[in-house]
Amino acid sequence: MDFEDPKLKNILKLKEAFEKELVKMGKLKPKPKTSSSKPSVKLNIDIAPAATVSATDTWTVLDLNRQDYDATDASIIKALRQSLGKVGDIRQRTIVDGIIKLLQGDYESAKDVFSRFDGDEFRYMLGVTKLYSGDPDTLSYAVKFLKERSTVFYPYLLMSEVMMGLGRYSDAEKFFEAAAKISRDIYLHLVLGVYREEPSARKLFPIAVNKRGYKSLLAIMSIFIEKNLEKAKKIAESLSKRENSCCRYIASFWGNSFRSEDSQKFGFCPRITLMKWAKDFEEGRLEGDPRKASKWNDPFSDLFLALYSFDIGEYNSADEYFRKFESSVKIKKRYLYRSGKMVKKHGMTMFYEPMDPEPLVEISVLSSSEIRKTMDRVSKEMKLGKEHIDIYVDFRDPEILKLFFGQRHCSHLYGD
Repeated sequence: MDFEDPKLKNILKLKEAFEKELVKMGKLKPKPKTSSSKPSVKLNIDIAPAATVSATDTWTVLDLNRQDYDATDASIIKALRQSLGKVGDIRQRTIVDGIIKLLQGDYESAKDVFSRFDGDEFRYMLGVTKLYSGDPDTLSYAVKFLKERSTVFYPYLLMSEVMMGLGRYSDAEKFFEAAAKISRDIYLHLVLGVYREEPSARKLFPIAVNKRGYKSLLAIMSIFIEKNLEKAKKIAESLSKRENSCCRYIASFWGNSFRSEDSQKFGFCPRITLMKWAKDFEEGRLEGDPRKASKWNDPFSDLFLALYSFDIGEYNSADEYFRKFESSVKIKKRYLYRSGKMVKKHGMTMFYEPMDPEPLVEISVLSSSEIRKTMDRVSKEMKLGKEHIDIYVDFRDPEILKLFFGQRHCSHLYGD
């Protein structure tokens, strides 16, 4: 609207004159005079936005991710407490109370709450709590739940997350697929399609968007679907301010905006830590031995530790990690490529930067001897210095499936 429009100015003048006449007639109270003193400033300690979750729409932690994927646990707890009074169903009030205790890390109290009723949601949440608290009977509990309730999707989804926690990603995929088939949940099908790089994912995406759930997760999935670096950077920028490890990892990786403080704030996130380790290792700043510090069941971590061991000349250790990595994921390509920059440590760039380099030669198997032999041959045949030859591995990354469960999976399994 053009506020310099003379017609608009005349209308505003007439309005002001009319208001003055009404004040004189006593039919309108005069506007209070504004004070020239500075307004008081209230310090907002909790900079995270309020979570857009409601207790009335919550039966499991899955509902929390659907309503507000990137909300912090603290903001979710606050929102659930504020809306709990609107819940009339005693079973739902009970389960929300248990979810609050779970988010607070009070696992024993949460287990007690989830044991009060025998229902699919209660049994699912009890299993999730067992997983997050490290109960040794988690797997047997999940198996029993599946045997007794094989017609509903909850036990399959629990089994999938348990398998991820154990590093058994092939099994995790199978249970995830079973949960998707039984529930017909569009988000499960979309994530599975993105993970498998199926053409159907592109068709499912607009349908999922119209459902208005998992907004930040859908933004992340769109990066994998499009595979367009410029679009990815724009989406990454929109995710960079979210107080969520999944969003921050994607923003850092695809937007090249890594912040070292994130590795402290989200120390439970394998991918953020690996980015820092790779950068520090290249620059000679990596302190200590990452093999002693690693605590995750993440194939990307195994690949990093393999290449770290390879680069420092500890080939037996490297081969152990290479074998572990290859046995846990589906590898699409492994090859050497010509690097446009000086290679300080082999294989590190792929941990902090999206890549699709042109292959020089494929590597038949990831092993120290095979890599060294192939590198020597390429260097001689192409008269190319080894400082310009690097390693790249392309694999089906189970991180995509793990993203469905969100930050909560890693923060509870790997947090302090």
